[in-house]
Amino acid sequence: MKFIFISFFSFFFLFSLKGNAQEYDDTLFSYSRNSFELKAGTGFGWYAMKNNDPDNNASIAVTGLLQLEGSYYLSRKFNAGIMFERVGFLTNKDSTQKQANTFNMGLSLKYFLKAKEKSSIFLNLTLGTSSFKYKENSTSLKVSASSYFLEPGIGFIHYWSKNTGIYIVSSYYFTKYSKIVNKDNSPLTVINNNGGKENYWISMSGIHFNIGFVYKF
Repeated sequence: MKFIFISFFSFFFLFSLKGNAQEYDDTLFSYSRNSFELKAGTGFGWYAMKNNDPDNNASIAVTGLLQLEGSYYLSRKFNAGIMFERVGFLTNKDSTQKQANTFNMGLSLKYFLKAKEKSSIFLNLTLGTSSFKYKENSTSLKVSASSYFLEPGIGFIHYWSKNTGIYIVSSYYFTKYSKIVNKDNSPLTVINNNGGKENYWISMSGIHFNIGFVYKF
């Protein structure tokens, strides 16, 4: 998983050095200060999930992503906006009675490293809140949790016309749900290795890969 993220990062880094070695040229890229931008895309997430249950401490999860973002250009190099993202956990064919999803909302900050005509590479940092829900229809089990998340990444954007284009982003995602409650709002607990009771928690860390369309106005 880390290898995939590092490889993706390296690809964009080498791309940015390819060709001429000029610095950021703000006369080339099609952005300007006070521009607005809308992004809509999809992708996948791949996480290592850990918890404090001595009998079940680690697993791998794959998710599908739907993302929407609106942003504003403070300058030709800096962009700030609000990101909304739905994360659906993929289940096997025999677990259709189980549903798990997450809703993320956060502040997205971008710094543009290098620009060519209608294309640019950028660094991205998103900070925000995450809401997790899980239910089993067969047992009426329902649990939920909330937390903060951190997501640094790197991306590429290309405009094929004055207003429309495509973007690709690879990022590292981390969150920890330190308190998970049932439908009665009572926290789930586990017995730790020392025989004591503590709140059940889950942490998720891994990669997000997103691709989608962008519109500038």
